[in-house]
Amino acid sequence: LGKAELVDEDVYTGSVYFIGDSKLLYFKDVEDYEGDLYINGKNIDSDVYVYYSMIRYTDDTVYYVTDYDDEDGCGTLKMTTGKKGVKLYDDVHSFSLLPDGTVVFLYDYSDKHFTGELYYCSGKKAKKIDEDVSCIVSYSYVTSEN
Repeated sequence: LGKAELVDEDVYTGSVYFIGDSKLLYFKDVEDYEGDLYINGKNIDSDVYVYYSMIRYTDDTVYYVTDYDDEDGCGTLKMTTGKKGVKLYDDVHSFSLLPDGTVVFLYDYSDKHFTGELYYCSGKKAKKIDEDVSCIVSYSYVTSEN
C-alpha cells in the first residue's frame, strides 16, 4: 500500500468504480441522477445517467447513457476508453455487455406495448436480432483457470 493521494474533490459518492488497476471512474455535479463523468480527473462527458454505466474489463471500455429521458426511459448510448465519449446510438432503452465484449441493447422502446427492438453490436455497426422484446436479462459469469 502506498500513500493516499488526492484524485479530485466534490465527488458524488453514490457511484465510484475502479477501471483496471489504475483508473478511477466517478461523477461530479450530479442532479436528478445525471452528472459529469470523470476518469482519473479528466472530464469525459456530461449529462451522464449515473446509475447506468458498465465497464468491459477486458479492455477497460466504459459504456454509459447520456441525455436520459425519464418519460420514455431512453437515452443516448456512448462509450469511452478514457477520452471524450463516442456516441453509438440514440433512443436506447437498456443495454448489457456480453462476455465476448459485444453489446446488446433495446432500441425504440414503446411504453405503450413495453417492447422494443433488440440489437447486437460488436463494432460500429449494429445488427437487429428481434422485435417485440420486453427486456434484457443480465447475468454474471465466473471463469476459472487451471
